[in-house]
Amino acid sequence: MAASPETLLVILGIFLVVWYLGASMFNRRRGVAIFRWLQAGLEHLGGEVNARWLGSSGSGAQIVVRKAKPPFRQVDIIYLLATRELLPLFLANLLRDKRDRLIVKLTLRSVLQGELEVVKARSPQARQLRAAENPPWQIAELPHGLLLGARGREGQKMQTALMPLLEKHAARIQSISWNKQPPHLIAVMAAHDLYEAGGTAASLYDELAAIARAATTDS
Repeated sequence: MAASPETLLVILGIFLVVWYLGASMFNRRRGVAIFRWLQAGLEHLGGEVNARWLGSSGSGAQIVVRKAKPPFRQVDIIYLLATRELLPLFLANLLRDKRDRLIVKLTLRSVLQGELEVVKARSPQARQLRAAENPPWQIAELPHGLLLGARGREGQKMQTALMPLLEKHAARIQSISWNKQPPHLIAVMAAHDLYEAGGTAASLYDELAAIARAATTDS
């Protein structure tokens, strides 16, 4: 005998409630674990550290490092967890490739005379880069559906400095913007497989420092 619509609605409601509770617990645990992972490598940055939750441990957090060691002046780290609690919204976001995200904003001690953008090759931002004429961007196609644009006197130098990060993390990168205004470099990365349980973010911080040093070192 087939279940009635009312019975199916009750079953669906119970499933969604159980999902909500389980996803909330998962996000809280993951949020705390990522926070500890990011904190564990902060000694590589030095400076004064301020940290806060963005709502709750299940939503994300922000870590700001002021008076950081060279080549940084300030480092702003934000991670945002996917909204797993609401199953329909979570599935819709997955279709749009919106998962856990790590946003790193770097204010550097040396300002470069150039601009660099890394975006999804099929995004509106990519069309804007291709269409720009004054001055035009030097465009390069990258793996994993990314497009890189560079311009300015030191644009090529910035591109060369960024290549090790792109080669290692291209599958995780959603966008990178590097320009003359602070924060000078903003990187948005998918964090679902960047975080390493029991490890630290020290290697990521070292990679970011290497980029800045390579771009500011005299040729």
